[in-house]
Amino acid sequence: GAAPRLAYVIPDFHNPTGALVDEEQRRALLAAARSAGTTVLVDETPAELDWGLGDLTMPRPTAALDRSAQVVTVGSASKILWGGLRIGWVRANAALVRQLATDRVYTDIGSPVLDQLIAAEMLTEHLPAIRADRHERLRASAEGLAAALHEQLPHWQVTLPPGGLALWVGTGGLSGSALAQAGEQT
Repeated sequence: GAAPRLAYVIPDFHNPTGALVDEEQRRALLAAARSAGTTVLVDETPAELDWGLGDLTMPRPTAALDRSAQVVTVGSASKILWGGLRIGWVRANAALVRQLATDRVYTDIGSPVLDQLIAAEMLTEHLPAIRADRHERLRASAEGLAAALHEQLPHWQVTLPPGGLALWVGTGGLSGSALAQAGEQT
């Protein structure tokens, strides 16, 4: 019965679960948001981070599934290109983009022009090679961590997600507090 003004979602390789929301679930979310008058803020920052495991077919972007829903999409170059490159973007309806641009004038203390130029060059000229390298590194890191966990902690459960920057690990009932305490003692 609630009608939230905003719903923040990460449908592509969610952190920390690595979950990838399919098109049917995205459409259901958008229908519910439309009927409640809720704006959906879709964080697509990890959308480029698939690991190339199996026959993964990426769902269409959430904003493409329901043109009548109020969807704002945000993204960042930091996950696919380089963590220190703090360049992001917003895609929304024209009125909201104009409002955000107007508001930014009063709060922006200076965007790094050099960083913007680097991001533009990398995204337009080098993205396929960067993406392939990033996917390979992410996959190798995840597989290595999963193997080490299996060897060192065989009672823990690790399922590799189709992508993202994190692994969701079942610790066999061991609580996060107990893990934190054990970490402090080592």
